[in-house]
Amino acid sequence: MFEIMYHCGVRVQEATTPQLWDDLDGTHLVLKPQKYNDIRIFKNEDIPDSFRNFLKYSKNWLIKPNYDRINYIYSLLTMYPSVYVGRKKCTNHLFRHNYVKKLIAKGMTDEQIRIHMGERQMKSALAYINSIFTTVPQLN
Repeated sequence: MFEIMYHCGVRVQEATTPQLWDDLDGTHLVLKPQKYNDIRIFKNEDIPDSFRNFLKYSKNWLIKPNYDRINYIYSLLTMYPSVYVGRKKCTNHLFRHNYVKKLIAKGMTDEQIRIHMGERQMKSALAYINSIFTTVPQLN
């Protein structure tokens, strides 16, 4: 789960709910839209093998999101509740911020990042792009 969150910038619920994912054409996976997000498409090679296997073998028996499992995983990710960067608490959402940092390093524009992250509004994408977790201070 951490692997898919790290490599693709997905949220905990997206990483633990196989029903949100579909095979598009054998070479791409589709993440169905969530509340405020648009559809996201990933190349198969960008998805870790362990996660593709999870999707392949779990869709048949996992009918709905297991929120107890999600909450348990979330509690593991927040074992250090007093860890802060500036005034922001460190949580599992850092995977999404870290992913945006990688997209910026690849030279993507703000609009490309917005689309890639599935954000409907530029304001939401800019929150990641300009985040204290995403921006790297310049050393003089």
